[in-house]
Amino acid sequence: MSSPRDAGASTSPPTKHPRRGIRLKRDFSAVKAAAQGRWPWLLRELGVDPDMLKRDHGPCPGCGGTDRFRFDNLQEHGTWYCSTGGGEPAHGDGFELLCHVHGWSHAEALQRVAELLNLDATDSRPAPPPPATAGSRRDAPQAEKHARAARRAADDWARAKPASADHPYLQRKGVNPFVARVDTSGRLLLPVYGAEGAMQSLERISADGMTKKALAGGRMQGGYCEVQPSAEDAPTAITEGYADACSIAMAMPTWRVVCAYSAGQIPAVAAMLRAQAPDRPLLAAVDHDEAGTRAAARALKAAAALPLRPPEPGQDWNDYHQANGLVGLRKALEQAHQENSETHTNPLNPLNPLDTGSQPSRNPLAKLSQPEEQQEEESALGALVYETEKGDKRLTIESKAAVIVANLVRGRLALDAEAGAWLLWCKTHWEPQTIPAAAEKLLADVVDRESDPLGFKVGYLNGVVAIISKRGLLPPPQWPTRVVPFANGLVDLDSTRIAQATPKRALDWALPHRFDPRATCPTIKAWLRRAVADDAKDDDPEETVELLRAWLAALVRGLSIQVFLVLIGRGGSGKGTFQRLAAALVGLRNTAISTIRDLEENRFETAKLYGKRLCMINEAGRYNGKVDMLKAITGGDYLPLERKNVQQTGSFVFGGLVLMATNEQLASSDPTSGLERRRLTVRFPRSATPEERAEWRARGGEEGVLHAEIPGLINWILELSEDEIRARIEKPPARVVEENVLGMAAGNTVADWLMDCCMPVPYSDVDFDEARHWTPIGTRRERRDSGRLVYDKVDQWLYASYLAWCDEQARKPVSVKRFGDIVIDIAETLGHRLARHQHSRLRTIGIKGLRLRLRNEDGWAEDPHDWLGARGCESTVESIEPAPQADARGSRGFSENLHQKSDAEVF
Repeated sequence: MSSPRDAGASTSPPTKHPRRGIRLKRDFSAVKAAAQGRWPWLLRELGVDPDMLKRDHGPCPGCGGTDRFRFDNLQEHGTWYCSTGGGEPAHGDGFELLCHVHGWSHAEALQRVAELLNLDATDSRPAPPPPATAGSRRDAPQAEKHARAARRAADDWARAKPASADHPYLQRKGVNPFVARVDTSGRLLLPVYGAEGAMQSLERISADGMTKKALAGGRMQGGYCEVQPSAEDAPTAITEGYADACSIAMAMPTWRVVCAYSAGQIPAVAAMLRAQAPDRPLLAAVDHDEAGTRAAARALKAAAALPLRPPEPGQDWNDYHQANGLVGLRKALEQAHQENSETHTNPLNPLNPLDTGSQPSRNPLAKLSQPEEQQEEESALGALVYETEKGDKRLTIESKAAVIVANLVRGRLALDAEAGAWLLWCKTHWEPQTIPAAAEKLLADVVDRESDPLGFKVGYLNGVVAIISKRGLLPPPQWPTRVVPFANGLVDLDSTRIAQATPKRALDWALPHRFDPRATCPTIKAWLRRAVADDAKDDDPEETVELLRAWLAALVRGLSIQVFLVLIGRGGSGKGTFQRLAAALVGLRNTAISTIRDLEENRFETAKLYGKRLCMINEAGRYNGKVDMLKAITGGDYLPLERKNVQQTGSFVFGGLVLMATNEQLASSDPTSGLERRRLTVRFPRSATPEERAEWRARGGEEGVLHAEIPGLINWILELSEDEIRARIEKPPARVVEENVLGMAAGNTVADWLMDCCMPVPYSDVDFDEARHWTPIGTRRERRDSGRLVYDKVDQWLYASYLAWCDEQARKPVSVKRFGDIVIDIAETLGHRLARHQHSRLRTIGIKGLRLRLRNEDGWAEDPHDWLGARGCESTVESIEPAPQADARGSRGFSENLHQKSDAEVF
């Protein structure tokens, strides 16, 4: 007897079956495609004992024996293996199994399957059509359209390849492919079968899952897809979507699972399945929404299908799978099944309750909760364990085990590959884990359960975890935009509607407050106005309050504004109260507390900022060191994620804001404008009196007065649009600009000297005059005069003037090499255009648009804020009374108008 493989691999010319006109070469691919995924039913209908169609070794339906046969049904093609096979090992697909069992030829097996699937092959003389009626004439074009789509569906299905678990859509959903295929463009193809079992259309899903389309002209009405077959007495779960069906099939391997493709189709599919199997339990596994509820009610009435809904409103069963894993999904399904079977009666026969169709659990994860005696009797193995043909148990290789474990923890665990850090699902958001202990424990627990009864070694676990990480099997979801995460859901900023957070739609942080659209904050508003009011100034404090409001709004919205807020004031002025209010607003778990020194000098300190929304720096004061890390944090640069005793694995961008509090102006050794451009300085000018503090405590303090109004504060700040937020921050009030300039002068010697000793000279490229608009930078020429160090040409060279000023102020100067660029940088920060320029005749480098301030110039020594655009720039040098020659000792005194000197005198 030749093997089935020989029969299936025949190369003889096309033959025609004498009875029905099957052309093997031409029609085999179409029949094979239609049979895929239906072989358990086909074999049963064609006389193969269904009790022998098991994955475990058992008797062969063709040649007997006890343990020689295995029906593995790989890729839903009905594949099998028999170790004896009538004298030699035999294997093949479903067609060859029919040949092996019944002794049919391959052509006869093909014909029998085609007849059962209603796929009559092409005949050279088609049967005449029935007489046409008026109704049939109207329906003929639609029927022809459906027929063409069905033929195209079969062709596309035959050309497609079986999907793998690494398809982007399946990975995002966390499910196995089951019967899905993939076309040449990467789209997922799902078959749509009609009541007769023939393929009538396809549903196509793009790789990103954003587009789901049926085949043009295809008939979807009454269509379904059998994702997982089962024994006749097992329940049949009917789902709205394919991902839901796959999740349920993975959690309940003994159930039959059918996808109806929409909620509206569930009643019709349920009625069809009820007609096919009147005694089989049916379950309508709908989404927890209005459409699902209506569909479940109709399915219950039409076909006695028990309703199964996820516990949380807005969820589908795939959402629940990703949030709670397969173990949680199985428990929820079993609980919902049990509860509904007790509360519903059979509408088709009210005297008899609905059959629950419960079956013994075969999920290996469920064995942990069983008694030891039952565990010993349970034959199911862990998902990472398989049996060889000889019956030996083996652990799945790490590369395959990684996919299994990733599917089991999907929805509970994700990996930020860029930062090399894990994220855990916390019901409201994905919580970043700077310490991987919790994530590693979760993975170890899953591997431990799924390797039962063999167990595992540490190297096996490390290999599985490493492959999950390197292959990116657990990517985080795409973070949604224009939403704010609250403790009770995500609030859409455009519609102000709230929706349940799910593992597929959530952020990596959440506010610890519930969204209450009716809450207000009158006390917070009043306190802010009083805290920033300055009796010494005539301006309205409301502008400063609006700036603080905009900053808080950017903090909650997660906007990248590249500024840091500095609160300055005496003790008891309220700056600490504002800090604690901001920390309570986003929550302490979303807040990192540090110092400038630690950020700059401790390389592990930036790891504190990963996943945080607020970085608070207390008592910043005079650090007098470099602030490169602070500039990187506020500038949106990548930061190293380094942990002690752990090799650096990645980097991240800090997505929050920085808030500082200090009693004096922030100072550093950085002379550039990089820090100054990002500074917003708000002074809290008044301290609370003892009477005010006593009244404050009597009313409950900060928590009882201010923090109780945080839900209202959130509503108030969210009223600002993104454009309004950016406008308030980019154009701060005059008092904030003044404080910024004072802060810049306090920490930057070049800026302080520039505003104290120089004046901008506006120019244009057309009227530029070297004699009026240009001043040489010069160099360092020092000498001793009566034991004192003095500099030459302090009244003519910019750098000499700067050195003399630094000596007078006892401050450290910058080098001449950096001086010119820093001057231009600072001036541009203050809103004035300067540029390097080489003198046309002397070839000396200077700066155009700048001159030294003259001794007798009006107000030269009183007000350092001329650079804010008010006075002095338009003055004429002729109106200034000449002063005596400077004594070159580096004081504030400068010579008379140096521009009236000749070039020889200047150089």
